This record gives sequence, structure tokens and C-alpha cells, in this order.
Amino acid sequence: MPDGRWKRAVLLVLLSLCSGAAVGGSQPRGGKSKRQSQQIIQPALPAGHNKQGCYDNGQHYQINQQWERIYLGKTLVCTCYGSSRGFNCESKPEPEETCFDKFTGTTYQVGETYERPKDSMIWDCTCIGAGRGRISCTIANRCHEGGQSYKIGDTWRRPHETGGFMLECVCLGNGKGEWTCKPVAERCYDNAAGTSYVVGDVWEKPYQGWMMVDCTCLGEGNGRITCTSRNRCNDQDTKRSYRIGDTWSKKDNRGNLLQCICTGNGRGEWKCERHSSLQATGIGSASATITDVRTALYQPQPQPAPSGHCATDSGMMYILGMQWLKTQGSQHMLCTCLGNGISCQETAVTQTYGGNSNGEPCVFPFTYHGKTFYSCTSEGRQDGNLWCSTTSNFDQDKSYAFCTEQNVLVQTRGGNSNGALCHFPFLYNNRNYTDCTSEGRRDNMKWCGTTSNYDVDEKFGFCPMAAHEEICT
Repeated sequence: MPDGRWKRAVLLVLLSLCSGAAVGGSQPRGGKSKRQSQQIIQPALPAGHNKQGCYDNGQHYQINQQWERIYLGKTLVCTCYGSSRGFNCESKPEPEETCFDKFTGTTYQVGETYERPKDSMIWDCTCIGAGRGRISCTIANRCHEGGQSYKIGDTWRRPHETGGFMLECVCLGNGKGEWTCKPVAERCYDNAAGTSYVVGDVWEKPYQGWMMVDCTCLGEGNGRITCTSRNRCNDQDTKRSYRIGDTWSKKDNRGNLLQCICTGNGRGEWKCERHSSLQATGIGSASATITDVRTALYQPQPQPAPSGHCATDSGMMYILGMQWLKTQGSQHMLCTCLGNGISCQETAVTQTYGGNSNGEPCVFPFTYHGKTFYSCTSEGRQDGNLWCSTTSNFDQDKSYAFCTEQNVLVQTRGGNSNGALCHFPFLYNNRNYTDCTSEGRRDNMKWCGTTSNYDVDEKFGFCPMAAHEEICT
């Protein structure tokens, strides 16, 4: 029948398609990616071979065995699955790029950072790769000093070049391997007591005989000590010194008994209560005591300064001719000890004009040709005009302005003058000095006399350094 012949023809076509699929293998499913090519190949088994597995280019492979083959110029990794699955080939993955450092003998992944010792320094290195194992190293964020390497923020101590005191250093980096060092005063020396103290220690010492003051070791790089009687009660009547909370008894000029307690209040205050007792006689032999209690507040009377000396409100002592600066509100005052009193006047600000600094003020001290200047100078000019640097380092920045006057106010640090100003000129070893000097010192620290005659008064202080002089590179 026509219908029967049509059915047999369709069946023969389906059988031929199935047979072709068994011989030719199956094609990979899905599209190819840029990174990976896949191919499944299953050639017909040669006659007489009944082994299970896969054949490729005349070679037999076991199930799950892998091998490499070249396809269109690329290396493929093939895996045998056997049976009707044949084998599957995929592009061989590219190895992850690394960097080999011959100095450390270690291989690093791209992006990995590490430390490399080289030339007695520590370098910070990063594996860049860039297709050729490139490594980038820098020491800009390291500080190398004394054979040691420090990271930004690290601190260390070392002796000053003279060996006279210690320096505390901190690594700044700043992209140039910079660090800064400052003197360290680990102890303060009290010459009157002949004792040394650690920074932060507090002790008491006698003052003008029977009075006592509390002293604190501040250090601040020069062994500074500060003493005060604000938390003491120095009672002139009893000739004794009391701490805050101490109590004592005494009588007033009328014979009344006073009970006193030291309150301090930052002003050395104490208060006393007067007790007046009266006996009242009642019926019988009993008696009653009536007590009248009155409270009075006492403040210590300021002690007169020794002849030729001036005492400030904060307790600082200066001698005749000394000058110092103090702040009064928004004003800066220049004070002078006259012996019989203190004279203070507003300091005059050095006015500038011209130059190349667009009106910037002078910066003191500044360095010019390696020399430190604490006031305007005419050095380096043939016209005699006064000038100043508007940064701490003229040699580097070349920034300057002209001055209307020469105003020398050099405030000292340390020494024995309580921060008094340098006195120029001053006499030392029968020689006049018009600038700070390091003469007479083994540590080369610059100092000045704070009176006109150091040989007689022996009053001095250390001169400040320019801002950039404390940074080492």
C-alpha cells in the first residue's frame, strides 16, 4: 500500500541519521568563548580493536586520561570519557603571571607587596607583571638612619653627634625618606636640691626659708622645671606651709581661736573660722556654751622680690635689665625689669614692603648662606637696606621682603632665665657678642646672654632653631 511504503521510507531515513551520529561523534553544545575553544571528537574504532577508551591520532587513551594536542595553532587539553561521549578538548588555561625577585629568591603574585633588603637598606617592592614579570621598588616611604630602616610613623632614639644628649626621631617619609629629630630631656636637674628627676615627677622644695613650693619636671627637650605655690598655703602667722586639705589652729590678734583649712583654689587660698565661746549660767549648776562661728577667707600676701629683682604674677623672677614677652588679651607685650618695678608696652610688629613675597611677614629665625638670622639684616646687599626671609630657609625658597626697622626679639628656651629675651650685645669672656653663639659649649648649641654682662650675672638661654633645621634627609 502507498501508506506502508511511505512509513518504511521514513524509518530508513531515521536509521541512517542515527547511524551517522554514532560514527561521526557528537558536536559540542553551546557557543565558543574568547578564552576557551571546545571540540569533541570520536573517530571510528579501527577494525579489530575492542578496547574501551578513546583513540586520537592513532593513540589509545584510557577513560579519564588527559593529553594535549594542537588545534588551529592553539594547545588543547583533551579528556577521554569513552563510550558514546568520546573525548572533550578545551583550550589550555594560561598560567597566572608572577614576578621572580633574584635578590630574595622568591616568586610573587601580581599585586603582592614585600620588603627587599638591598644595599644595607629595606626597599618596599610590588609585583607589577606587565607581561614580563616587572617589579617596582622604592625607598621614598622609608627612613634609613644608623644602619636601620624605619616605616612612616616609627620612632627611635640616638645620641646627638656630640654625644652630650639624646635625640628622639620620627620617620615622616614625605615621599623623600625624611625624618625629624628633637632633643630628649629624660631627666631634670634641680641644682638647689642637687637631685635629678624623671619627666613628670613632682616634688617639693623650700622657698625663702620656711615656705614650700611644688615643682614638676617638664623636660621639653631642655630639662625644664616649673615650680608653683598655687596649691600650697603658706601661712605667714605660723611660718608653715600646708597642702590642700590640711587643717591647723592659730589665734588672731584678739586671742580668738581660728580653725583653718587649706583650700588652694589655684591661688594658695585658705579659710579660717573664728570660734568665740561665752558661758551662760542657768538654774542649778548646769551651764551652756554659746559659740559664735565666723568664716574668713585668706589669700597669701605677695612676697616682695629681692632688691634689683622683678617677680611676675606667675611667679617668674627676672633681674634688672631683663626683658620678656607676655600676652595680655590679644596684645603681645614687651616687659622690662626696672629693678623697682616692671614696665610693659605693646610690641611693635616689623613692617615689610617690596621684595617678592606679596606682603608676607618675616619669619624668624631664618638661614641665609648657612647662617641663622634672628632679625632683619643688610647682609648680602650693597645698598644697606634691611631685609628678611619670609620662610625659614632663604637659601632654598629665595623668598624675601624689605624691613622698615631692625627689631631684635629673640625669646630663649631653657637656660636659667625663664624664657627672657636675648640681650644684644652681651659680654662673655670680655668680648661683646651681637648674635647667638655656640662659644663655650661642647654640644654646639647656640645661646645668648639675657643681660648685658654674662660674666657678672651668668644669666643665659638657648636660641631657637629655624623650623627646617630640625629635619634631616
